[in-house]
Amino acid sequence: MINKGEGSRSACHDCGLYLLGALGPDAVVAFEAHLVDCDGCQDECESLGPIVSAMIGLSPADVEGLHTHPEAL
Repeated sequence: MINKGEGSRSACHDCGLYLLGALGPDAVVAFEAHLVDCDGCQDECESLGPIVSAMIGLSPADVEGLHTHPEAL
């Protein structure tokens, strides 16, 4: 994730927020402009997109019990 001088925070950190719909309108426009030229973000959005889509609509009850503690393994 490279900061190409777009400010103090690189748009590369916004892939997850973008896919979750958690960015404001101005940030969406900025991220989409960044996405056009950033192969890393394109790859990350492509790999995370199906996961986010699958998770949308799940309730806490749907995922309760899926979390296992590493020491339980």
